[in-house]
Amino acid sequence: RGGAARRGAALVPRAAEATQKAKPDWAGDDVLSKVVDAAINNKVLYEGLMKPMARRTLINTAEKNGVAWRDIAARLEKDPSIQKHFDAIKNDAIEYPEYYLKPFHAYAEGNLCWLAAFEAEPATYSMALRVYPKDRITAEVAQARLR
Repeated sequence: RGGAARRGAALVPRAAEATQKAKPDWAGDDVLSKVVDAAINNKVLYEGLMKPMARRTLINTAEKNGVAWRDIAARLEKDPSIQKHFDAIKNDAIEYPEYYLKPFHAYAEGNLCWLAAFEAEPATYSMALRVYPKDRITAEVAQARLR
């Protein structure tokens, strides 16, 4: 039979026909990728222009594809049980590697900050969707392809 199954407004390719990629299109060794790498290493360009633009792009990708980024993060931030669960497992004796605490992507405090935790689910969906920009798939299907 082949083709794609229709679920909601999105076309979902059958699992056996899913496109396999070794790496995302933007992670190549071409000239553009090298220019982007150089720009990332320029702190003024990275902090002032690239980081805010990248964050907006990820949020817009998520929300355009039905992932309620801001709503998910806000709901988690307001949930008092999260702090209770954290307090129950917190271990001050753990020393995290320095790179866990350094600025990373959109988070000045690193990926172990609360904002990164609250945004982890929608950010993961958005990044998966961006790997397959031409495919009309749901965030869940994009995520499954990467796993």
